[in-house]
Amino acid sequence: MPQESNAKTFEGIDDVKKALSIHVERMSGKEVVGFYAHAENITPEVEHLFEEYYGDEFKKRGITLRGIAPDHESLKSFRAQDAEYGRTMKIVPFEKYSSSLSIEIGDTYVFFFSFKEPQIIMIDDEETARTMRQIFELTWSSS
Repeated sequence: MPQESNAKTFEGIDDVKKALSIHVERMSGKEVVGFYAHAENITPEVEHLFEEYYGDEFKKRGITLRGIAPDHESLKSFRAQDAEYGRTMKIVPFEKYSSSLSIEIGDTYVFFFSFKEPQIIMIDDEETARTMRQIFELTWSSS
């Protein structure tokens, strides 16, 4: 008997809000890690969601974040608020890492977040999350 899919797609701003609500609820008091994209093509709606969820909601719920992000002009306002919101970032040269897709790793799931559409693909699988977290830690320790 085939297993039920553990991948969910959240498309459009309302669905992305739902995914982010799930994210903050599940990660309360925990650490999120990830590989973050430049924000060159971010829409005002998605930028507002970032401020709401990755700023106020993370802070209110005691969620910390460690991430690797490209050195890009579009991220300067986010970097200016990192300390206030419990974010520890390693910034890498844009020439080496220029992703337009963020990959965020929770405790038992992984988000692939495209700002352009906007869309989140969530893989809700403990083994996938553990593997992605190991890849993150290897990259973190070598950068």
